Amino acid sequence: MRVLDSENKNLGVLSIKDALEMAQNLGMDLIEVGPNANPPLGKIMDFGKYQYEANKKLKKTKAGAKHT
Repeated sequence: MRVLDSENKNLGVLSIKDALEMAQNLGMDLIEVGPNANPPLGKIMDFGKYQYEANKKLKKTKAGAKHT
Protein backbone atom coordinates (compact mmCIF):
# COMPACT_ATOMS: atom_id res chain seq x y z
CA MET A 1 0.00 0.00 0.00
CA ARG A 2 1.36 3.44 -0.95
CA VAL A 3 0.93 5.70 2.09
CA LEU A 4 0.56 9.49 2.33
CA ASP A 5 0.67 11.42 5.59
CA SER A 6 -1.75 14.17 6.62
CA GLU A 7 0.27 16.80 4.68
CA ASN A 8 0.20 14.65 1.49
CA LYS A 9 3.87 13.72 1.80
CA ASN A 10 4.63 10.32 0.28
CA LEU A 11 5.82 7.86 2.92
CA GLY A 12 6.44 5.13 0.34
CA VAL A 13 5.06 1.66 -0.14
CA LEU A 14 4.42 -0.06 3.20
CA SER A 15 2.62 -3.18 4.31
CA ILE A 16 -0.85 -2.59 5.71
CA LYS A 17 0.34 -3.73 9.14
CA ASP A 18 3.18 -1.19 9.19
CA ALA A 19 0.92 1.60 7.91
CA LEU A 20 -1.71 0.86 10.59
CA GLU A 21 0.95 0.82 13.29
CA MET A 22 2.33 4.16 12.09
CA ALA A 23 -1.17 5.69 12.07
CA GLN A 24 -1.88 4.45 15.60
CA ASN A 25 1.42 5.88 16.86
CA LEU A 26 0.38 9.27 15.46
CA GLY A 27 -3.11 8.97 16.98
CA MET A 28 -4.78 9.01 13.56
CA ASP A 29 -6.55 6.62 11.21
CA LEU A 30 -5.46 4.85 8.02
CA ILE A 31 -7.95 5.57 5.23
CA GLU A 32 -7.91 3.84 1.85
CA VAL A 33 -8.50 6.61 -0.69
CA GLY A 34 -7.48 4.84 -3.89
CA PRO A 35 -8.47 1.16 -3.80
CA ASN A 36 -8.18 0.71 -7.59
CA ALA A 37 -4.61 2.03 -7.83
CA ASN A 38 -1.66 -0.33 -8.09
CA PRO A 39 -0.54 -0.46 -5.26
CA PRO A 40 -3.63 0.82 -3.37
CA LEU A 41 -3.39 4.35 -1.97
CA GLY A 42 -3.89 5.00 1.73
CA LYS A 43 -3.74 8.21 3.73
CA ILE A 44 -2.96 8.73 7.41
CA MET A 45 -5.38 11.35 8.74
CA ASP A 46 -8.27 11.91 11.14
CA PHE A 47 -11.38 10.08 9.89
CA GLY A 48 -13.71 12.86 11.10
CA LYS A 49 -11.82 15.38 8.98
CA TYR A 50 -12.01 13.02 5.99
CA GLN A 51 -15.80 12.71 6.37
CA TYR A 52 -16.17 16.48 6.70
CA GLU A 53 -14.19 17.10 3.48
CA ALA A 54 -16.16 14.41 1.59
CA ASN A 55 -19.52 15.90 2.71
CA LYS A 56 -18.35 19.39 1.78
CA LYS A 57 -17.38 18.22 -1.71
CA LEU A 58 -20.73 16.42 -2.11
CA LYS A 59 -22.72 19.52 -1.09
CA LYS A 60 -20.76 21.65 -3.56
CA THR A 61 -21.52 19.17 -6.34
CA LYS A 62 -25.23 19.08 -5.47
CA ALA A 63 -25.43 22.89 -5.33
CA GLY A 64 -24.08 23.13 -8.88
CA ALA A 65 -26.52 20.59 -10.33
CA LYS A 66 -29.52 21.82 -12.26
CA HIS A 67 -32.90 20.24 -11.58
CA THR A 68 -35.08 19.41 -14.56
